[in-house]
Amino acid sequence: MSEYQIKLEAIKEYQDALHYKMMNEDLCNSLLGLLGQLSRHYEKNGMELPEEVSRIMEKASEALDSLVDSSKLAPPAIA
Repeated sequence: MSEYQIKLEAIKEYQDALHYKMMNEDLCNSLLGLLGQLSRHYEKNGMELPEEVSRIMEKASEALDSLVDSSKLAPPAIA
């Protein structure tokens, strides 16, 4: 395999990883939105939110925060 082909393969893998990362972020956002609607439904009807739902909301929020933090660019190095 030539150096050019190796670089093309690396670029393809990077693009695939970015695609899956964006899909993961979208899924986390959708899950949080759905759980938020569920939470409002429980609150509106004077019902207590089940502990499992609260736990899932926390885990999804942590996962999304982690994804957002990992996508931030590092500050430029000062020479």
